[in-house]
Amino acid sequence: MLELQQQQWGKDYFFTSPSEKVIKHYRLAGHQAIKLSLMAGDKLAISSQDKAQNSELIVLNSNGKSAPELLDNRPPVPAVTIKQQLEQTGAAAEQLRGQLANWQIDSSHLEQVLSISGSETANLTALNELNVIIVAAGAKMTVVQQSPVTEIDIKVTYAEPNNDSLPEPLGPIKSELRIPLASAKTYEVQKGEWIQIIDVHGKQCSDFVAFDKQALEQGIEVGLDATATRTVMGLSNPVPGLHSRFLGTDLLSMVEVVQDTVGRHDSFLLACTPKYYDDNGYFGHISCTENFNRVLAPFGIAPRAGWPAINLFFNTAIDDSGAVFMDEPWSRAGDYVLFRA
Repeated sequence: MLELQQQQWGKDYFFTSPSEKVIKHYRLAGHQAIKLSLMAGDKLAISSQDKAQNSELIVLNSNGKSAPELLDNRPPVPAVTIKQQLEQTGAAAEQLRGQLANWQIDSSHLEQVLSISGSETANLTALNELNVIIVAAGAKMTVVQQSPVTEIDIKVTYAEPNNDSLPEPLGPIKSELRIPLASAKTYEVQKGEWIQIIDVHGKQCSDFVAFDKQALEQGIEVGLDATATRTVMGLSNPVPGLHSRFLGTDLLSMVEVVQDTVGRHDSFLLACTPKYYDDNGYFGHISCTENFNRVLAPFGIAPRAGWPAINLFFNTAIDDSGAVFMDEPWSRAGDYVLFRA
């Protein structure tokens, strides 16, 4: 059983302009692709972080046909970097082939793409409803080359407020939950299943706790333990790779971090408590702790005065003097952490 909870104040960082237009930022790593849906008037800005990575855009109209003219008036050209990647072997080529197949992209679509130079910051405006597939592709770098495929920055300014888009799912979806503001929900997963926790709007913190279901059925609470995790992993927070496990109070692995697009979270502090709000003069303010106590009670889990949750996306660390400091979350709209139970 896993728990995700959003804190109320997180939405204060929701990106808006004076006209209430929604702005969302996306990172597109090298060798990756992303599909976005745009409406008339939505603006798309694309730039290369190192000013060297070209990007190629496949623009589709509502019927799934190539329609680059709906996004820009530059002449479409045959894809170059996409084809280079597809012609190779390896995980990157295989993943891109799978994504394009899922999006029903065939070879004819690759003959009419918009090519954005790495040295250019492209500002494009959708003229009608469309889907755009943005690809940061290229051939694998050999050991004697200095030409890696690098990251692309994407910013979408939606013409209408409350446009709510999520990144493409990483695999078949078994269940999908939206955690409303200042609330908590519970859900169960089986060993080996995946949990993708997404920051929808950016700069949103999400407290996360997990319990061993088999232990609970025996009346024993075995939950995530940040101290046990730090002791065994030797890190403030697990990262993908060799040091990727969150451990429980029994020192056994509970969840594994498989992908993390942010890299800064909090496992040092308690989730917000009634005491925190009372001490600051917000008497009766809803807290993460109360939310946890309410939704976990049906499972026989005793209430607590404070929950040592893993606060995903909360920008917390320890400085050289030993003090705990915090800052605005690094996460942007669409950033996520992928766990495996």
